Amino acid sequence: MPSLSHKTDMLPKPNPLWVLLLCLCCMAPLRAQIKDKRTVFLDSVMQSMSLDQKLGQLFMIRAFSRKDQIEDKRIFEIIRKYHIGGICFFQGSPKRQKELTLMFQDSSYTPLLIGIDGEWGLGMRFPQSIMKFPRQLTLGAIENDELIYQMGREIADQCRQMGIHMTFAPVIDLNNNFRNPVINERAFGEDVDLVSAKATAYMRGLQEGGLIATAKHFPGHGDVETDSHKELPVVPHSWLHLHNCELTPFKNLINEGISSIMVGHLSVPALDNRPFRAATTSYNIVTGLLREELCYEGLIVSDAMDMKGVASHFDAGIAEAEAFAAGIDLLLLPKDLEASLLAMKQYISNGSITIERVDESVRRILTVKYDAGLFSKSRQPSAAEPLLNTPKARAIKNKMIASAITLVRDDEKLLPLSMVSNQKRMSLSIGAGDVTSFQHRLDDFAKFSHFQISASLPTKQKLRVFTSATQFDLVVVGIHGMSRQTKRSFGITADMVSFLRDLSNTTRVVVCVFGSPYALRFFDDLPCAVVSYEDDASFQDITAQMLFGVSPFVGHLPVGASNRYPAGSGLSLASTGILGYDIPESCGLNSRKLLAIDSLAKQIVHTGVAPGCEILVAKNNRIVYHKSFGIYSKEINLPLKKGALFDVASMTKILAGTLGIMKLYDEKKVSLEGTLGRYIPETAGTNKESLRLDKVLTHEARLQPSLVFYKKTMVREAGGRKVPSSLIYAKQRVPGFTTAVAPYMFMRDDYKDTIWNDILSSSLRSTAGYRYSDLGFYFVKKIVENQSGLTLDKYLDTKIYDSLGLHRTLFNPLEKIPIEDIVPTEKDDYWRNQIVRGTVHDMGAAMMGGVSGHAGLFSTAYETAVLMQMLLNGGSYGGKSFLSPATVDLFTRRYNKSSRRGLGFDMKELSPDRTKSMGDLASDRTFGHTGFTGTCVWADPENNLVYVFLSNRTYPNSERNLLNRYKYREKIQDLIYKAFEK
Repeated sequence: MPSLSHKTDMLPKPNPLWVLLLCLCCMAPLRAQIKDKRTVFLDSVMQSMSLDQKLGQLFMIRAFSRKDQIEDKRIFEIIRKYHIGGICFFQGSPKRQKELTLMFQDSSYTPLLIGIDGEWGLGMRFPQSIMKFPRQLTLGAIENDELIYQMGREIADQCRQMGIHMTFAPVIDLNNNFRNPVINERAFGEDVDLVSAKATAYMRGLQEGGLIATAKHFPGHGDVETDSHKELPVVPHSWLHLHNCELTPFKNLINEGISSIMVGHLSVPALDNRPFRAATTSYNIVTGLLREELCYEGLIVSDAMDMKGVASHFDAGIAEAEAFAAGIDLLLLPKDLEASLLAMKQYISNGSITIERVDESVRRILTVKYDAGLFSKSRQPSAAEPLLNTPKARAIKNKMIASAITLVRDDEKLLPLSMVSNQKRMSLSIGAGDVTSFQHRLDDFAKFSHFQISASLPTKQKLRVFTSATQFDLVVVGIHGMSRQTKRSFGITADMVSFLRDLSNTTRVVVCVFGSPYALRFFDDLPCAVVSYEDDASFQDITAQMLFGVSPFVGHLPVGASNRYPAGSGLSLASTGILGYDIPESCGLNSRKLLAIDSLAKQIVHTGVAPGCEILVAKNNRIVYHKSFGIYSKEINLPLKKGALFDVASMTKILAGTLGIMKLYDEKKVSLEGTLGRYIPETAGTNKESLRLDKVLTHEARLQPSLVFYKKTMVREAGGRKVPSSLIYAKQRVPGFTTAVAPYMFMRDDYKDTIWNDILSSSLRSTAGYRYSDLGFYFVKKIVENQSGLTLDKYLDTKIYDSLGLHRTLFNPLEKIPIEDIVPTEKDDYWRNQIVRGTVHDMGAAMMGGVSGHAGLFSTAYETAVLMQMLLNGGSYGGKSFLSPATVDLFTRRYNKSSRRGLGFDMKELSPDRTKSMGDLASDRTFGHTGFTGTCVWADPENNLVYVFLSNRTYPNSERNLLNRYKYREKIQDLIYKAFEK
């Protein structure tokens, strides 16, 4: 008997194609099983439903989340009695809406589909409590569609937290009629391709975020001049025009997989010539065109059925029955639900609606609910309060605003405005009663005189403002409180137009339109105009920043305003690299984590480490954190204000001394290999003559760390107490005693020579290598002055500070700044015997007249950050070049394999055995300096990050340095890096 194996061997070899087919056949049931899981479930639901329950599923009713028990009771009764398919929420509060949603869902036998008409997010319905995203017309000005996608994702996330499944957005009508009273700023623009692209990005964001998106208003609501809320608009176009224009965005979104399409209340004679026949009730349009010709298989919903455009042409309930018979699946906001259900039953009885047609729509609605997770408990929202106004959402909005704002004209090249100017500048807000956010932000960049005038331009006010404006070199005008209505000329009056025309003929004017771009039609002859599209605080803030070049102008008009300003108009203007303002999330930082800085800063104040401090963090050229803490001093018990003037102590070495050398190096007036003898004749014959400049800047010149000059000027009184010598100091400025070391304390002028001789005759250290020294920067001051022909302070003012607009970075501030603005540094009871406030804390610098290369500079946190940002920018700022990129790179890198020092700049200590001056998490390329008074500034080129910490830790006395002992500055710096988003 042959073996089994022998018999097997005799079988024919299998055909590979047969094997493949067999495998596919085996897999098909598995796929079908997965697919059928939904089908089987929905079949069981459908089979269990009565006709009344099925008919109820076809309706979504209106509800409010106001605290109204009678209204809530009515909704509960409707849910119980009529088995409705869903609820569309309108005004109220987010918290109450979520509470009601959960209660309504619990009371409904079949899960409710929760919808919202939220074209620009939840803020459209909750404007008092939730941030509004930009309207769609604003989005049409944006080139980068990824931002629109991100907005869609964020809106979807917010809606899901609220238990919302469906939003009636995006609007994909063409905005091709500026007289349209209802679409207007709700549409992306007038160009078919632009609308399609923006709508697709928005839809993708919503749907990939788990929300049902709805394209509206089919077949196109843009080119009408009637509000369908009030009467039935007529779309006047031919079939060919509709297919080539209005229908194109719908075709594109159908191809992209739009979940739902809303049919509008529009009379379209080219598609259905019956009089007063709204598209919602037209079988030709809903079924013939949308369902069959365009092959749309998704959910079709009606516009609100209580709108007069359709409701006024039918008896109660008939419009809803007609709409369903036309092919609508989900009927929104019936005017009379009970009448609508009765009419539906009548239509079923007379054969106008079949049971099969009802089942088809019910299944489509239940499928949408199933896919949205309504039948899965695990996908239901929690009862936790939703997180809606998140920094992430605001960051997305800010990026969108900056990308949309459009510069349409700048004939005189007024923009970007310079922060440095002798111009007298005025800002005028038309339509505002108080100083606006726009005007407040302008103040952060330059000095403005602010005026406001009502939109009606009362004669006396207008004359006063015009007369004042003629005294200014530049007037920045913001037009506020505009209308969106054509019939109101968008809020622009003839008087306003003539006023601005006259003003622009008198002085230079920049006009910013905080409203509809259509308003530009009134300003064809203004030489400089910006469109900001909307008028909330964020739009105002960012517009002001963009006028100075914080962000580039990249927006383009989504609609044509006039022949002068057609769609697509928009000038590009590059950023000038100046510091602007934004929230941390816009720059990749976490706001919540940055708040940990507050805790440490308050600890500094409460434990007596310093009376007060100010901290600034800038990332990617944006100030993302800027706060002050504590008070000026115990005696001056006032809250420390942002912008106070601090003695920055040894930060002077980089912000003054080294900057001076860098500028001279750029001008080829010094060489790093040059010796002190070459630049300072007085060093000839001394042990300082051969010291090289690079060694001085890197603290490797073997100089002594410091010399205490003031002690030699003290004499002992009869009682044994040491006091300043009357031979060296006078209490008043008199000839020969003009060097102020403090108020009412003037040093003999020739004593500077004694100090200088002490420095020249000081010994050098016997060992080479790094040793921090103040003395080297006395020489730096001399070099700058000898090579430039100006004093150090005058040279820096001329070459750097003034051109940067730094009016509060200076030596001897009491000559220009009110003492109230200056933070005290010490209660001096050993030499000056007074509170040191406004004169330099460092004794040596004070005895040199307050100006030295090692100390003496005063500055603010903001202006310190500007200087460091200029260096991070490679030596440029505000469109101007101050230093060459090569020079900046040379000075801010480790020099000659140093473990810690650049040229003048301190850097991160790489040796584990040595004390570190900055946080562990800062990059190795970070450069900056600390200051004895309790200050530091660090710039990290790898992360485009600036960190400024200013305090007066030396008050009331400098001996107890808890700031250093507990590493507060370093800990705060590390907190910044820990706040980086991964």
